[in-house]
Amino acid sequence: MSSIAAWCTMENFLRNDKRRLRHFGVVQIMIGMINLTFGITLYYAATFVVAIRLWVPWWAGFLFVISGALTMWNVDSPEPRVRAPMLILALLFLYCVVELIIALLCGIILCKN
Repeated sequence: MSSIAAWCTMENFLRNDKRRLRHFGVVQIMIGMINLTFGITLYYAATFVVAIRLWVPWWAGFLFVISGALTMWNVDSPEPRVRAPMLILALLFLYCVVELIIALLCGIILCKN
């Protein structure tokens, strides 16, 4: 009988499995959709929340959807020139940096008030 801890070894984690990468992309897209959905309901329920004033659910949701789509595009693309990992990694890194900068600016604005 195998357990989850026995399956979660470093060799299994570092393996380049297309199915696993596709699942990561799907999860990122789902998290983005959940952010957008909760952002819409929070907009109508509590407009005084600072996250709504800074549009955090919308830009975070869009960034999650874009990064998930890029991940799935890299996995599913049949052309070798499209699968060039440096382009996809650079775009994903750019989105992470943009999200970090926006989060830092939001934190600075909240700490000043």
